[in-house]
Amino acid sequence: MPACVHCGEEHPLPGSYMSHVLRCKDGNGTKPSSQSSVETPLEEKPDGSSDSPLESRVERIVASQLEPVETELDRLAADIEEVERFATVSLGERRLSQAEANLAEYSASLTEFSERTLEKVNDLEARLEFQTIVLAAIVEAIAESEIEVDASEIQAYRSEQLVTERSASNQLEAAIDELQS
Repeated sequence: MPACVHCGEEHPLPGSYMSHVLRCKDGNGTKPSSQSSVETPLEEKPDGSSDSPLESRVERIVASQLEPVETELDRLAADIEEVERFATVSLGERRLSQAEANLAEYSASLTEFSERTLEKVNDLEARLEFQTIVLAAIVEAIAESEIEVDASEIQAYRSEQLVTERSASNQLEAAIDELQS
């Protein structure tokens, strides 16, 4: 049965012995030397503690590997900030652009509506003007033929209505007045 040289623990199987040796006090499976070996000089740290050359070398390797990673992290952080700024500005620009497009669309629809309405109003005014002229001609013809016409209903209607525009109706009123006289 193999026994651990560090603690003296015996192990029935070689596998358990090897596992124990790796976990044991020194962890390297070698017998501690009773002879004084040549000690390697320890490096002093600024805080007064000392490191072995192996630890110093590991620290130098880690530091040399860590520096490019930190540089890359700083660059990526700057890139992320730039992307966030761009996204914020881009979002604002997209909203502004969408609002401008909506406004242009609304303006175009209002312009189209006003044009259609103006066409209809102009058409109605032209038809009304034509009908007023025809009606005036009819009333003049009736007046010239000396036919008696009861104009009381016309006078009642005129008194109930407020006339806002008199341009086309002036001719009609003159004809009605002529009819009455």
